[in-house]
Amino acid sequence: MRNAGLVDVDREGTWAYYRTSPAGEGNRRLFAFLGDYLRGPVFEKDRRNLDRRLSLREAGKCVVGFGSRGGSP
Repeated sequence: MRNAGLVDVDREGTWAYYRTSPAGEGNRRLFAFLGDYLRGPVFEKDRRNLDRRLSLREAGKCVVGFGSRGGSP
């Protein structure tokens, strides 16, 4: 995905932080396509879990590992 220009990565020590690349036409089309299909109860549960996990970040970075205060992903 990095080679295709869909994601960028920042490295800090052994950690790698991935994010979607700045909005380009390819990403806009991809997210529009996915948005049409990622609906329903299963995806809503995943979204709630993602929101919960993201709320544990500090300064925009993950500080919770497996078995620590945030529990499993």
